[in-house]
Amino acid sequence: MHADRTLAPLPKEVAARYLAILGVARREPSLEALRELLAAHLTRIPFENISKLYYRKRLGLVNLPGIQLYLEGIDKYHFGGTCYSNNYHFHLLLRSLG
Repeated sequence: MHADRTLAPLPKEVAARYLAILGVARREPSLEALRELLAAHLTRIPFENISKLYYRKRLGLVNLPGIQLYLEGIDKYHFGGTCYSNNYHFHLLLRSLG
């Protein structure tokens, strides 16, 4: 049996970039830390599908964007994502933070 690498924790530098985009400092896991992360994610990363259409036309992407493309889109173009990409990448961040 092999490990599912799609759910592997994010590299530290990627998690740090994600937190910087959210405007949240890394903290020990707690209910209050989770509340802060959730509030930041919901207010700073829009629910939208324009990025999906853009990436499909420009890059031929038909699946979820990788974490680097996802974060770049948020940082440079104020993209966000659909429920699939937003929830998946947020899940990876939470796993990475413990």
